[in-house]
Amino acid sequence: MMKEAVDPLQLILPAEIYQYFSLVSTHASETEIHLYLDEKSIPPKEGLYNSKGFTEQAIIHDFPLRGKPVYLHIRRRKWLNIKTEEIVTSSYNLSHLGTQITREFADFLKGIYRE
Repeated sequence: MMKEAVDPLQLILPAEIYQYFSLVSTHASETEIHLYLDEKSIPPKEGLYNSKGFTEQAIIHDFPLRGKPVYLHIRRRKWLNIKTEEIVTSSYNLSHLGTQITREFADFLKGIYRE
């Protein structure tokens, strides 16, 4: 039975990152992997907005791949509310509270140290 093809990024990235961000660039060296992701162009639901570029990137440490640490470089969109002229950004719970690692990676590490 043939199964439906799956985007390999869906297997690698945390679900929320895969849903709201697009991979724009990668860099891999002998010692680490860097994935550069920009927020998709999905404006806030309330009001009229224009995209006004991106925030500074946040760097989150994720599960290693092939024995190399993986760093997610994430940029969120800045949106200009046309009516109020206020700049807003969408908020996501991408990293574990108080860390710079993904929630899934933090849960994995907690499980290792509890055994």
